[in-house]
Amino acid sequence: MILPNIMNNYYKIITLFFYNLMKKILIIGSGNVAHHLSIALKNSGFEISQIFSRNLITSEKLASKIGCDFTNEIEKVQDYDLAILCVKDDEIQNVVNQFHKRPIVHTSGTSGLSVFKNQKNLTGIVYPLQTFNKNTEININEVPFFIVSNDIVFKKELKNIFLRISGKTEIISENRLKKIHLAAVFACNFSTEMYSIAQEILRAENSDFENLKPLIYQNFKKIENDKIKTLRTGPAKRKDFTIINEHLETIRDPRLKKIYQAISDYITQND
Repeated sequence: MILPNIMNNYYKIITLFFYNLMKKILIIGSGNVAHHLSIALKNSGFEISQIFSRNLITSEKLASKIGCDFTNEIEKVQDYDLAILCVKDDEIQNVVNQFHKRPIVHTSGTSGLSVFKNQKNLTGIVYPLQTFNKNTEININEVPFFIVSNDIVFKKELKNIFLRISGKTEIISENRLKKIHLAAVFACNFSTEMYSIAQEILRAENSDFENLKPLIYQNFKKIENDKIKTLRTGPAKRKDFTIINEHLETIRDPRLKKIYQAISDYITQND
């Protein structure tokens, strides 16, 4: 029993050490995620040491809101304790290779820890499960944050940091993160595309998308129920193939026809 107690005390001391150190945060990027995270971190008592971004126009705007410096030159990066990478997935690897001395995390749900494979510094992922737009206010206290790292102490410290932003902060495995991101694509990205398709169908008939909003809002209210599958309605749910075929004949775009057919088949075969 002595050894576990010693190890527990060791982790407590190390965690406290990190907590006292990780006060100055470097934000890499100046887009939507960088905008919301930097403001939330500052409001939670952390110092944003600098905004590092190749886009000087957006980084200057963000830096002015935060009250910090900004740069697009790696040589001019100031002292920091933790770097948070908020850039597009296809840019992460190149940027990561420039920051290999201090703790660094990225905010992607898909890039994983493999982008850090050549890094010797502390690395991890902090994934906020939300769609961000710098022009839209978000109650970040309600945003789930998922923490991934191979370092036990570091991921605990990351959790401590982001718990100050959101109470919905959780340490998970990399594999679980991938599944969560996949679910988010279905729930958010694909549903948005469905709305876009519906809007185009209505526009072709000079009808207003506003007419669909009461239906959409009511559907959102209904999904508070855990048994979402039981909420299905419509011709596919009823296996009304007459209506399904009428809809398919109405659709002229072969791409939309495939989408409609695939979703209808999935519902009829999995009800």
